[in-house]
Order: sequence, then C-alpha cells, then structure tokens
Amino acid sequence: MKAASITYRAIAVSLALLLVACGTTRASATGPTGPDDLARYVLLITQQPDGRVTHSWRPVAEFELNTYQSQVHANGFYGQVVNASFTAEECQQAYEVCVPECQASTRIRQVSKYVYDSRVHGPWRTGKYAYCDGACMKQLANCLHDVEPEPVKFEAIAPALDWVKENRNTILVGTVVVIAGVAFVAVFVGSGGSGLALLPLVAMASSSPLPTSRMLAVKP
Repeated sequence: MKAASITYRAIAVSLALLLVACGTTRASATGPTGPDDLARYVLLITQQPDGRVTHSWRPVAEFELNTYQSQVHANGFYGQVVNASFTAEECQQAYEVCVPECQASTRIRQVSKYVYDSRVHGPWRTGKYAYCDGACMKQLANCLHDVEPEPVKFEAIAPALDWVKENRNTILVGTVVVIAGVAFVAVFVGSGGSGLALLPLVAMASSSPLPTSRMLAVKP
C-alpha cells in the first residue's frame, strides 16, 4: 500500500508540474509579461465586424519585417534611433547666433546654402544686414521643418493600449510610440491596410540595412 501511495503521489506531482508548464506556455504566448520582453512582440490593433476594437500580441519572429520597410521609408522614417540633431529651442538659439556673427563679418559670409548676391544686396559692408537677416531666417525655418516630433510615451502597457485603440484612425505610418521604455513604429497590415501594427523599432532597424540620411529622436 505504501508503494502504491508513493506511486500515486509521484504521478500527481508530475501532472501538477505538467499543468503549470502548460499554463506558463499559454501565458507567454498571449503577449509580453512586462517591459523586459516587450521588444519581442508586435502589437496588432483590429476592428471587428461588430465594431469592437481588439488588440493582440504576436511574436516578432512571425513577421517579415522587410515587407514593411517601404511603408516607413515612404513616410519619411528611416529607422535610425539617435539623439536628434536639433530641437526647436536649439534651432532658435542657432538663429540668434547666426545674425550677429554674420553681420559682424568683414568679408562675405555664406549662411547655409544661401549665397550672397551682390547684384541684389550691393557691397557686403552695406548689404550684409539685409542678407544676414534673410538668410538666417531661412536657415531657422529649414531647421524647424526638420525637427522630428516627440514620440508618444507611456510608462505602462495598459494606458498605451487604450490610447492606440482610441487614436488608431489618426495614427500615421512612422508614428513612434514608446511603451515602458520600448519604442514601436506604426505600420498598416492586413488586406488593404485595414489593421494597425506597432512593430518594435529595434527589430525594424536591424531587419535590413537602412539609409542614415535622416534621424529620428527617441529620447529617454
């Protein structure tokens, strides 16, 4: 009897361990367990026929990320995550330095791509004032135009899901959403681009060689 009891107990323990293992597998398959494994999943947002908006998490490995590169490239995003070259404040500071330095020069000083034209402005000593004001202002305008918008940031997963669902129709391809410190980039998926997906930025950037002519700011 004692041997049978031990055998039954061993079987019960084995079954319990099996159930725990199966439960863990199912839980991990439903999506990230926290910030540490967020970058291994793609967030899918879909609208059901009855109007309900649902979300699901899919492993990055299930996606051919290269197929989405053309989407983000066409919308001005090139996948490089670095500190921005200039912020709006830095553009303004550069302008405030540009004008006095230009006007203080005793020789023709070219601002950015704007060449001084003596036929328009006359001699440098008198024409530099109008030229410097105009050229530095154009440089400021170009700088502000190239400033990338700040990514949308969330400290936790739940509020990020709510926001993405609510704003799914206004989110543009290339929009960066930072969830718990992990950056995602938005693309359209499904038949006719009917669904929205947030792909981990690190996975997108490493999926193929990308041009580096533009930079996107994702600041901590």
